[in-house]
Amino acid sequence: MSATQPHGAGLLYPAGEHVETPPETPLHGSLGPQADQDLELQSLANAVAGSRHDARAVHALLTHPVRDPQVLAHRYSLVRTLHQDADLRRKLEDTLPDLAELSIFRRAAAGNESQVLQTIWRLGELELYVLAVKRLHEIMEDHRNTGGAIARVAKQAAALYNDPLFAELRNELPQLQEAIKRRRSVTVGINLDERLRPTEAALLSINAEQVSGPSLLGGFLSRFFGSKAAGRNPGLRSQGRVHFARLPREFSAGEGRPPLTPLFRELESLLEHTTRPVQHALERYLRIETGWPASLRDELGPFCGAAALMHRLEEAGLPVCVPSLVPNRDRRFAADGLYNLRLAMQVLSNRRDAVSGREEESDGARAEHVVTNAARFDDSARVFILTGPNHGGKTTYTQAVGMALVMAQAGLFVPARSAQISPADRIETHFPASETPEVDGGRLGEEAARVSQLFDTVSPESVVLLNESLASTGAGEAAYLAEDLVRGLCAVGCRVLFATHLHELAARIDEINAAIGGDTPIASLVATGRMHAQPFTVVRSPPVGRSFAREIAEHHGISFQAITQRLRERGLL
Repeated sequence: MSATQPHGAGLLYPAGEHVETPPETPLHGSLGPQADQDLELQSLANAVAGSRHDARAVHALLTHPVRDPQVLAHRYSLVRTLHQDADLRRKLEDTLPDLAELSIFRRAAAGNESQVLQTIWRLGELELYVLAVKRLHEIMEDHRNTGGAIARVAKQAAALYNDPLFAELRNELPQLQEAIKRRRSVTVGINLDERLRPTEAALLSINAEQVSGPSLLGGFLSRFFGSKAAGRNPGLRSQGRVHFARLPREFSAGEGRPPLTPLFRELESLLEHTTRPVQHALERYLRIETGWPASLRDELGPFCGAAALMHRLEEAGLPVCVPSLVPNRDRRFAADGLYNLRLAMQVLSNRRDAVSGREEESDGARAEHVVTNAARFDDSARVFILTGPNHGGKTTYTQAVGMALVMAQAGLFVPARSAQISPADRIETHFPASETPEVDGGRLGEEAARVSQLFDTVSPESVVLLNESLASTGAGEAAYLAEDLVRGLCAVGCRVLFATHLHELAARIDEINAAIGGDTPIASLVATGRMHAQPFTVVRSPPVGRSFAREIAEHHGISFQAITQRLRERGLL
């Protein structure tokens, strides 16, 4: 798997191939154009990767959601095994850096035009390959009957390890490496003219030892001028160790002409001649392909990282689960104890103020500040209007639903106590955006254009997350536009969460349901948080109404009572 785009074969797919699925159930779903940014998937990828894995590989999984149940079940089995067997996970994690280095050697060997360097890189590649296969075989030997992806790794590692050609390579590789290591330095002779300027240079020998030792130049001067002359003349004396000067970078990039370029060409030719026996020996191993172990880094890494993160969250007292799958046509998403993983990681990473001298809080103590809620999209309601005060938890909750669904459809885990999902064919988001001058109508025009595009992509099996959409116009106009938007999404039949300040829209839910009929009823959710206070809860309840405006006024001191009190304090009343 590449670091940017998963493919339909490999460890993360059953039997390593595309799964045959009906035409109406494609292998992968998709994300809307803003979902990556709106759901902060890079932060999620960083959390899953931790410090030991490549966040790019995790991000690739998150941004290419899977909706085929067989593929998801295959991945859930992998993450569950690594979560339950911490010893296996740690051993694999210790091996993955070598696999990453193997990928580097593979690319270098393939992309270098110099025969000498190709030989050196190929030797390094094969050395890492032997170490990786041997290590994987040792780790996985007892896991051939585990099932799923782990059993496939174990069987493949055993097959490679027991290949007669692999045994030959293991035996011959040290000798080939020694043949290269014997070329550690060259002796160069330089002819000077009467003004001691270099006129000619020649390679005199290739040596098995590197040039080293103190006062190399001093030794040369002693032999050439005599030890007394070298000692008497400060200008001819070498002070301590010889100083090696590297070629300027532009020379190695081919942009300059160092004075000894012909000499370097001669050196390249000579080294190529002396390494030719090694090149010929390596031809016997051309059929050894190192791609499989190298690919494991990007395939296993995200799942090792996910299992390690699950362990940390559990130790902190936060729930995690591998979701249960229900048919796509059920259009279901249900989670209990759901929380926003990005914010949870931020809470766990926070430290007490060092200046105050208070002790650092444990993960468990910090986890008490993480808010959990329930989410449920099913036959009782698939479209929800979420209202509540500013900073009351609406955006946090909306993101939590989207993040959970994305992680579930990557085949990882869900930050919740339990979860059931019908995989979505598309996950669309519409969060606030800054004004775009080139769009007619300013910010409202930009919002309207993005909303309109939803109806070109969504289907009954899609999930749409709206956060304060159409908030750039007056409340009356926004409520009118939002009602038409909600009616249109109900007509499609997809799952929808609309976080909004439009209490008028939520108040008209019964009227809208009566008007549209169908099998996608609308329900009201209310975030009960208070301004900048924790915790908040999201409950299925009729909208509260305009009392939030009074709360905002009181919080910011602009209620009439608060204003008159301040004026009295200033002596103006």
